[in-house]
Amino acid sequence: MYTEENNDGIYIEKQVRVPTFTMTYEHSHDFCEIFYLRTGSCIYSVNNSIYHLAAGDLFIVTPGDTHCTRYEGLVPCERIVVYFNPDVLPDSYWQSHPEINSGLSRSGKVVLAKKGRLQLEVLLNQMLEENNIPDEYSYEFLTLQVMSLLLSLQRNGIFVYEQIKPAAGINISTDIEDALR
Repeated sequence: MYTEENNDGIYIEKQVRVPTFTMTYEHSHDFCEIFYLRTGSCIYSVNNSIYHLAAGDLFIVTPGDTHCTRYEGLVPCERIVVYFNPDVLPDSYWQSHPEINSGLSRSGKVVLAKKGRLQLEVLLNQMLEENNIPDEYSYEFLTLQVMSLLLSLQRNGIFVYEQIKPAAGINISTDIEDALR
């Protein structure tokens, strides 16, 4: 199994957090983090900006950006996170797809329609299986799957870099926030 301590520049993990879980510290790392919230809701803080994530939302954190997470709501929060060092992808990939490199140039939310989320979940499940039961081909498969993931996000996602935050003292329901997104 690939882990944070034992990997070749790519690993993926799934965790379930209780709604009261709070990461008490901001941290950063030298790899890209693709955070997908499968169930529940959370507050994602990146570089002192606050984002609300609901089930089906995805967030990309670029290397070096400080971030932390606070879970909320009444149901357990399942998240899948892909960590990868951009250097593991071939130079030819980045040269062929400069728009992907541009999309990863700063942290932000990626909004996906239902079809895009369904495709994403299939790919993430394949990546989890490859990560958790590795063999001599797993690194190559994970590399290809990260490239597919980034292409899929570019094709099906809308990159949102500004936080959606109501004015001070105004509470917006999640339905209205979803419509704004």
